[in-house]
This record gives sequence, C-alpha cells and structure tokens, in this order.
Amino acid sequence: MIEVEHLWKAFYDERRRTTVVAIENVSFEIERGQFVCIVGPSGCGKSTLIRILAGLEQATAGSIETGDRDPRRPPAMVFQEASLFPWLTVADNVAYPLRLQGVGKAVREERTKPLLAMTNLGGFSHAYPHQLSGGMKQRASVARALIDDASDLLLMDEPFGALDEQTRIGLQQELLRIWEQSKKTVIFITHSVEEALSLADRVLVMSARPGQIVADIAVPFPRPREVLALRREPAFGELTFKVWQLLKPDDAAAEELAAPVPATAMPPARITVPPRSEASSAGALDKASLAALVKPPARDRILQIAGMFSPLLVLLVWEALTRSGALDFRFFPAPSAIFETFWELVTSGTLLTDTLATVARVAIGFAMGAIPALALGLALGLWRLPRQILNPIFSALYPVPKIAIFPLLLLLLGVGEMSKYVIIAVVAFFLVFFNTLTGVLQIPKIYLDVAKNAGASELQLFRTVAWPAALPGIFTGLRLAIGTAFVVIAAVEFVGAKSGLGYAIWSAWQTFAVEKMYVGIVAISAVGYLSILLIDLVERLTMPWVRQ
Repeated sequence: MIEVEHLWKAFYDERRRTTVVAIENVSFEIERGQFVCIVGPSGCGKSTLIRILAGLEQATAGSIETGDRDPRRPPAMVFQEASLFPWLTVADNVAYPLRLQGVGKAVREERTKPLLAMTNLGGFSHAYPHQLSGGMKQRASVARALIDDASDLLLMDEPFGALDEQTRIGLQQELLRIWEQSKKTVIFITHSVEEALSLADRVLVMSARPGQIVADIAVPFPRPREVLALRREPAFGELTFKVWQLLKPDDAAAEELAAPVPATAMPPARITVPPRSEASSAGALDKASLAALVKPPARDRILQIAGMFSPLLVLLVWEALTRSGALDFRFFPAPSAIFETFWELVTSGTLLTDTLATVARVAIGFAMGAIPALALGLALGLWRLPRQILNPIFSALYPVPKIAIFPLLLLLLGVGEMSKYVIIAVVAFFLVFFNTLTGVLQIPKIYLDVAKNAGASELQLFRTVAWPAALPGIFTGLRLAIGTAFVVIAAVEFVGAKSGLGYAIWSAWQTFAVEKMYVGIVAISAVGYLSILLIDLVERLTMPWVRQ
C-alpha cells in the first residue's frame, strides 16, 4: 500500500546558514492491512517521517507511492500532542471529520457514542477540552481518528504516550480489536519497545539523527493477541531485549542482532539489518545537493525586497492614472507634482521641522504610556487580587474615545506640549497594557510550575518566565499603539499646535494647497511605517527563539 524510496528530509537554518538533515535515505514498503510500528531514539525523525506520510510536510528528496489511495483524501492521524479544538465539546471534536464530510448530526451522534464509550469518555461528551486531563484529551484524539471508516490508512504519532500504564494497555487492546475488524493499514510511532512488539506485524527501527532504517523486524507472535498475556512470554522478553540492544548507538549491537532469537514457546523473530553501505549508496545526496534543495530560493528574497518597495508601485500607478485623466488632478495631483512640493519643503527646512515635532511628541508620549503599561500588565497578569480590583476599572475606561478627552487635557494642562504627550501616553497605555496582560494570562501553566518548582522567587518568575513568554503579546500591543499614536497626534495637531505634520496638513487644507496636504499625509505614513519596521527589528533581536 505504501512504498517509500530514498526519502530525505533536511531543514535550512536561516540563522546559522547551515543544512540540518533529519531523515537520510529511508526506504521501506508496507503491505495493505499491515500494522507497522516505528521505534527509535528521541529526535531521530520518526514524527517528521509520519508527518511527511500525512502530507503535512514535504520531503526534500525521494518518493512516496500510496497505491490506489485517493491523494485528495488525507489519512487519519493521531498527533503526539493534544490537538482538540478548545471551542468544541468532546463529542463535537470526535465527530469533526464527519462534520467536514457533510454527515448529518444524528448520524454523527450515533457514530460518536460507541467510540466515546470505548475510550472511557462517555460521561464527558458535553465537556470542553479544558475540563479534561491530559490523558483524556489524547483518548478523545484517538477516537476522532478512528471515527472515519472510509479512511483506510491510520497514522498514529505516539498516541498513548501521555496515558497511564493501565489505560495505555487497555487502549492498546482496543486498538488491536478495531484493527482486526477494519484491517486498516496502521503506521504507529512509539518510544515504547513493548508497545511496538505488542501491536505490530513489523517493527522498523530507526537510528539516531539523521534517521535511517537500521532494522526491519517481523514480529512472530500470532494473532489475535492479548497485550497483557504477551508480557509473560519468554520470547517477548527476548525480543524486547534485542530491540533495546539495537537502539544502542554502536555497530556491535547491530552485529549481535544478526544472531537468531533462542527458540522458546513462541516462534523466533526475523530481523533484517540492512548494511549501512547499502543504505547510503543508492539515492545518496551530498551536502551541497541537500543545501540546494532546502535553501530558500532567490525569488523569495527578491519578493521580500519587492514587498518593502510596494508603496513605490502604488505611486507609479497613481502617476499613470492622473496623467491619463482617470483621476481628477485637483484632488489627486500626480505624485511627481507632490514630489516637487516635497522637495521645496525639504530644502526650506519646513518639512523637517514639522516631522521632528510630530516624532518627538509621539516618542515622548509613547514612552510615558508604554513603559508603565508594560510593568502594570505584567504585574496584574501574575497577581490575581490586584487584577480583580484594577482590571474592571481599565476595562471601563478603555472604550472612551481618546481624542474626546483632549479638550479636558487642554483645560488641565494648557495648549503646550504636555497635553499632547499625555494624550499619546493614554493611547499607548491601554493598547500595550491589555495586550501585555493577555500575553501573561495565556502563558501555559506548566512554565510557571517549572519555575516555581525550581525555586524561583517572585522577581525571578517575573524576569525569567512572565517577561519572555509575554513578549509576543507585548510587541503586538506596541505595533497597535505606535500606529494609533500617529493617527491621534495628527488630529491633535489640527487644533492644538502651531507645528507638526498634522498642523501642516490643516494649514494646507485652509489654503487649498492640495500638494502640501499630500506631502504631510505621505510624511506621516513614512514615519509610521519606519516606526513599525523599527519595532519589528527589535522584536527579531529580542525574541530569537520565535519562528518567523
């Protein structure tokens, strides 16, 4: 049913500019209806291999043939981590594949009930994932993968790894029962040698990274099997020991496996150990060839650079439409005419003076609002009691239009610079505060538990966990705040300033100097765009661990 030939998977590390090989020249065949387990050391590429088979990742080189399977119909898969949708109930999560196929609600419920009962989730059909333990979530994921009878290939990436041993053995037995009835082709990833030998017809053993198939074991135990009863068979223990020996990273272990398993009450296993020279000769790729396959193509870089200059394309189209008469020159003057005015304002120093005035107001006000917002958002995110007291106050104040309080600030602070700093600070404060608070509240609890278990003080918890984990939310708030700050400062400068880009736009409107209006608008756009680029740069430098 599946034929994999000379499969390679490599990744390009942008930061180190190196090629990392995860899977090296893997070939194997799986017959229809077989149950195949893949074992190997952590990081050997097992999960990557099954994701390629599922169509979730692309192989770097090699081929995968799936017989007469419909390539448009992906195989059902159980993922390694809990993958339930938090907005669906357990029953709806299990029935999700049927819902996508257009199956009616009554049929979905009928098909879902026995699977929930089989996975001991019958009493939790209307619960949401956050109400389940980790093991219960994974059992629901298994039930979801089993519900689609039309899928004849089932991929399972360590589905029982998070379960206790008693539940795990019970689900192994249930999985065998279902497989014996459906005869689905199953590829099952596991770290447990005992689990692999209990379930599989064949066990493929992978080496450490870069992952290769170092042994193909035909499991000799007859079917139907009793998972628990197998544990007491001497042949099971012998074969388990031999697989563990094979997982040892030395050639002597592989040579030892060439010897047959001693005869016991069970028939001996057939262990095929392909020579490493044979595995690397056919379909081999050198480092240069791999690097050429995985390195991002030059066109991606070209498109990225072109995207940075996309505003220039807008100006060229605008120029053409104006010159052709498609746009009214009185309201949409040609960019060339706007540029002439721009150059006049630059040489006279007027544009520079106005730009510096606007940037200074935004920068000072932004710092006044964002810094306390960061501290308060982090603090309230970590401490519940102050959050319960203060958060309703901030939530009530946030909907008030910020520009509406500017007249009040003029009364309190006068028409000088301080009123402008404060209005920008208010704008920045709320956007940064709420995004920071949300970032802290969404920190996975396990991170906080790890830090507390390691003896972190409150300050250390703040510095080593809350701060880095909340950074994505913080930078989202900073981007929103800087963009909104330029919007507000322009409106403020219309009525409360004698300098700045907003004042320049308003003055040009009063004299119907349309080109000057556009110069001011473009200047605000350019300054705001550069500010966001600066924040993006700081984000990349601050969070090197985030995948861009």
